[in-house]
Amino acid sequence: MRLVLADRLPEGSLAVLPPDLHVVVSPADLRPALGEADGLCCLLTSRVDEALLRAAPKLRVVANVATGVDNVDLAAATRLGVVVTHTPGVLTEATADLAFALILGVARRLIEGDTLVRGGEFRGWRPDLLLGAEVSGATVGIVGLGRIGRAVARRAGAFGMRVLYAAPRAAPPSIERTLGAERVPLARLLAESDFVTLHCPLA
Repeated sequence: MRLVLADRLPEGSLAVLPPDLHVVVSPADLRPALGEADGLCCLLTSRVDEALLRAAPKLRVVANVATGVDNVDLAAATRLGVVVTHTPGVLTEATADLAFALILGVARRLIEGDTLVRGGEFRGWRPDLLLGAEVSGATVGIVGLGRIGRAVARRAGAFGMRVLYAAPRAAPPSIERTLGAERVPLARLLAESDFVTLHCPLA
């Protein structure tokens, strides 16, 4: 059997594969490499459209290393009998960490401070130097309260933040209570939030 990788994966990722599996790394044009492939392991940056799928007559599975499948033509894969897999939830906590790091970075002007110090411009503390905004007690607006949005809301709760969210459907009351989150129209969320973070589908 032959597996094509759209790009190199982190070290150790291939250790779980059977030793008789022939693995080919093809970070450039995938089409020539897929001619005899049984499987494709691709990334979010790989466009897997119908033309690519038809160029791989033996292909049985597309394993997408991503939480979504926006880059894969699912209808074409279904018509051609190709199974598509992905990795939902694997980056939920990491993405929420990053979102909250950005909130803190913007509020406390971390990039400006880093630039000041690295540029040799820091001359000592002053009471008006890079005054930031309070995060504790502020209002955060979360657009989309799925897995990642909820993870951000949990972090916001630890900072004593007021949590507003906008979503097509309300979260279960138990979730709203646990997170201390209030569903409001998007216009109100934008008007009342000190920070806004987007966690909604691309399409």
